[in-house]
Amino acid sequence: FLLHSASILLILLYIQLPKFHIPEVATDGLVNALDELQLNPPVTITLRECDHHMHRNSNLPEWIKLAEWLRERGEKILFVRDTAKAREGIPGFAVCPPASLDLVARTALYSVAKANLGVANGPMMLAVLMNDKPWLMFNELQETGLYYPNTFKGWKHFTGVEPGEQWPWCQPNQRIIMTADKFETMRDAWV
Repeated sequence: FLLHSASILLILLYIQLPKFHIPEVATDGLVNALDELQLNPPVTITLRECDHHMHRNSNLPEWIKLAEWLRERGEKILFVRDTAKAREGIPGFAVCPPASLDLVARTALYSVAKANLGVANGPMMLAVLMNDKPWLMFNELQETGLYYPNTFKGWKHFTGVEPGEQWPWCQPNQRIIMTADKFETMRDAWV
């Protein structure tokens, strides 16, 4: 039979969420490469840049503003582009095509990052489910809308948590921010 997401959430309250197991060779190689590029430890920014449900895509100009603001404060920024744009650069910033194309490379990167930032999407959920790394995930919810998962009722239905609440395994430095990915909101969430 099918369990409702709220039932699954209740089960998760009583068991420890499993962690991804990342091969040590993947993380060691990545750390060495990041050291050579003077990007260790990076703040990753995972972008959603699809040609379907485009209203869910990352607001790239706003993320670039945030990246510039973080860099001014001494952070090392590494963008992880959507798979379709993996090999496209972002002027003034480093991108990591292997993490856009390979699951092991992506999880290895998220595991060595200082923090992982992005909008709600499947790849960002890898960062969310790593358990011990800081992350911020932005997802604007609305009372009503054409895309049910981004409505208040849809969010509750699919995630098992009320809008504004967090999953029970989240630490204080792991948060879903229920607003659009606008610079001011992202900056304030970082601080």
